[in-house]
Amino acid sequence: MINKKIQGQNILDEMNLWAVPMRFKLKYPQGFKMHRDSINRIVSCQQKSCKFKLVFNADKPLNYINLEKAEQNKINNSSLFTLDSDASVDIHNHPLNFYEKEQFTEEIINEINLLKGTVKTMAELQIFINKKYKKSFEYFQIAKQVNKLMDETFGQPGKDALGLIEDIEKEKSNDCGEYRLEKDPVTNQLKKLLYVSKTMLTYKEKFLDVVIVDSTYKRNRFNMPVVNIIGINNYGRNILLAFCLLNEETSASYSWVFDNLKTIWLKEPNCIISDESQAIISGLFYSLFFI
Repeated sequence: MINKKIQGQNILDEMNLWAVPMRFKLKYPQGFKMHRDSINRIVSCQQKSCKFKLVFNADKPLNYINLEKAEQNKINNSSLFTLDSDASVDIHNHPLNFYEKEQFTEEIINEINLLKGTVKTMAELQIFINKKYKKSFEYFQIAKQVNKLMDETFGQPGKDALGLIEDIEKEKSNDCGEYRLEKDPVTNQLKKLLYVSKTMLTYKEKFLDVVIVDSTYKRNRFNMPVVNIIGINNYGRNILLAFCLLNEETSASYSWVFDNLKTIWLKEPNCIISDESQAIISGLFYSLFFI
């Protein structure tokens, strides 16, 4: 299978050059292992529980035991290893479907950084980048890169969420608004936040004839949908009556929004308008409004 001698420091790279075209990839499961008169190095399949492995051996110098660890490592890395075919296992217990992920260049990263706030969805950004640079990045790769750039620019979104909650609680303590929130009991992460400012509270006294409910698609610091609760004033202009952040757009989430809006507003709108979002319609149906 493999009949050439390979330096210890190059075993993994050389073997992956051989393995990747055959749709699998290798890893080091452990470091160098010492035997009475030889040095042993194993590479195995990256797939969990796969038994495939290649065992390489090199002769150990006679004075190896008396050498410092740094010198031993130099010998391990520079020694010439040969494949021990008797100790190797060349059978996989899974389909061979590994493929190399596309790598980001500095030019592509700069392009993503420029576009990350201007496209509507990650999917659109993925399509644009792949088409322009003739790549095949997966959705999760683009999303991970965008989140990394956001963290570098703004810091961790979890800290921002806590800061937002602190600001809103301060407003509430000064009688400047109302809010409702829900956190994950285990991770303490923000799940839902509904906020109605002092100005919004004054609007709800006069402008609940028609209320429009609409959401954006995760284009904010928290990668959470923002639900805008909008009214129309006497001049026919849109006014913000409330807004909320949701971790998911489900019937239960929207029911939570509408139930809490009613307890804050203490009155019902005459008419609520939304798009054809089934989650909004179902959430409204199961809420306390209009009952």
